[in-house]
Order: sequence, then C-alpha cells, then structure tokens
Amino acid sequence: MTRLEQATKRLEQAVDRLEQAAGQAQGSSAKPAGGESAPANGQLRAELEKARKEQADLKAVTKDVSRRLDAVISRLKTAAES
Repeated sequence: MTRLEQATKRLEQAVDRLEQAAGQAQGSSAKPAGGESAPANGQLRAELEKARKEQADLKAVTKDVSRRLDAVISRLKTAAES
C-alpha cells in the first residue's frame, strides 16, 4: 500500500468518526437532560400535571371532610352535655 493510499484510508476513517460523532451530538442535543426522549418528557409533564390536579382535588375534599367532622363533633359534644 502506498503512502497516498494509507493517507486516504486514514482520512476516510477520520471522516467516518467525525460523522458518527456529529450524528451522536445531534441525537443527544434533541434529548432533554436525564436522557429522556421528548415524547417521554411530555408524558411525564402530563402525568405530573394530573398528579398536581389530583392533589389539589384531594386537598379540597380533605378540607371539606375536616369541616364536616368538626361540625359533627361539636353537635356530639352539645348532645353529651345535655
């Protein structure tokens, strides 16, 4: 193999490695931190929003139940005192 052929082969190998690195860099820049793909990230956001809404709903129910229990306890105390 001549020096020119060796140099050409090394140049082709270097170009291949650069193309692979560029492809990997483009693929990784499209992914958010943590390695999650964009659809998975969107799904996580939707699940988080759903969980937040459920938490707010449960908080409202808890508040209502607490208020109602306080009213029942107050009536029971009044009835016990009579």
